[in-house]
Amino acid sequence: MRSRLFWKILLGFWITFLCISEGVWLVFALSNIPRHRINEERFVRELAETRLAAAAVELGRDGEAGLRALLAAWPEAARTRLTWERLPGDAAAAQDGAPEKASGETSGPGAQAAGPGQTADVGAGPDAGAGAGNAPPTAYSRLVTLADGSSCRVTYETAGLLPMPHRPGPFSLPPQLVILGALGGLLFSTLLAWHLSTPIWRLREGFGRLASGELDVRLRGLMGRRRDEIADLARDFDRMAERMQALVESREQLLHDVSHELRSPLARQHTAIGLARQNPQRTASLLDRIEQESSRMDDLVGELLTLSRVEAEGGGFEEYFDLQSLVRVVVNNTRFEAAGDGVDIGLAMAPEGAPDEMFTVRGDSELVRRALENVLRNATRHSPRGSCVAVGVFVDGAANRCTIRVEDSGPGVPPEFLRQMFEPFVRLRKSKGQGVGLGLAIAKRAIAVHGGSIEAANRPEGGLCVTIVLPLEPPE
Repeated sequence: MRSRLFWKILLGFWITFLCISEGVWLVFALSNIPRHRINEERFVRELAETRLAAAAVELGRDGEAGLRALLAAWPEAARTRLTWERLPGDAAAAQDGAPEKASGETSGPGAQAAGPGQTADVGAGPDAGAGAGNAPPTAYSRLVTLADGSSCRVTYETAGLLPMPHRPGPFSLPPQLVILGALGGLLFSTLLAWHLSTPIWRLREGFGRLASGELDVRLRGLMGRRRDEIADLARDFDRMAERMQALVESREQLLHDVSHELRSPLARQHTAIGLARQNPQRTASLLDRIEQESSRMDDLVGELLTLSRVEAEGGGFEEYFDLQSLVRVVVNNTRFEAAGDGVDIGLAMAPEGAPDEMFTVRGDSELVRRALENVLRNATRHSPRGSCVAVGVFVDGAANRCTIRVEDSGPGVPPEFLRQMFEPFVRLRKSKGQGVGLGLAIAKRAIAVHGGSIEAANRPEGGLCVTIVLPLEPPE
């Protein structure tokens, strides 16, 4: 398997990490050059003044012998930088008035005439060389008045102590920073690329398995503890796979049930034909049996065509009908059919006498009529003689929906079959009629394509209550 996405993420973030490291280094280095330079010059100046002060104290107190003893304790590099020179009387007087400027020296304002044992500063002031564009001095000096009244100039050379100014370039990163950026960036980029590309590989593998027919593949458990969009995508994949598996299994089950339902009447027809050939005297009765089985197959094919039509509907209806009038027609027709079995149907409208605009539904009236008829016929089929099936219609104007309840006095349904009863070819018990088990399945799908819902629940006092909810068009 080619890992193009992994390498794109790895190289892209690694190069980005290196560029960020280079940019941070340049910004930091360029912004700190003046500050570092000032600190370096201040350190050199303080070192020179400290050396000069120590030398001046020894020279004024013990003369040149004391100064040599002091220099013997200094490092070799420091000894070579310190020099001293006796000044004649007129030179000392001239220094007392206006100090001379040596190479790299400046006459500080603190230059003064000194008495015996005192020193006078002739070096740079505290901020010499610190300003922008000012070259730092290369030597610092002091005048020292010896015990015999003569003067001596002590000089400390600072040339070479300050490194040459250097501006960092794009490829002048410190080696430690290069190693840190390269290794740290590589580690970070590898982990990020693996974190992002691994679930995508698993998604690709899952799609491949699903395309090859493995409908039971699931990916959510392979995502670990992820709580991001990729985990949501895996969850959506699982829902899609579950839906596809349910649809395929439903189709297979439907094909199996249809073949089973057709096999029985066909077998009975073949048996009747064989008996008619063997016993011509029974031909009339056997022809009635064949006609009955043919009618049963015709009903089954009709129900299947209706179910197929309902499932093919996309919900893009452009027709409107009055649900109140439709319910009255269905109740009257079913009441006439159920009268022979001694079952009555009662109808309650709420609010009574409401205008037709309150019951306007957008959709296919024939599908809704078929759904209501199937529910009512199922209720009358399971109701005992002398009972009444109650039909209630209630309108919720605020929610723009209508609720239809069909309550019978039958034995009810086991709780575990309340959802299963709306599936095709589900017949829970023997009934007074000969159904094929598609009526409630058609009702469920017909209501669903209209944006509604249908549910069943057992009544506490006995019997079954089927609740149908349909959206209404808001009144103009």
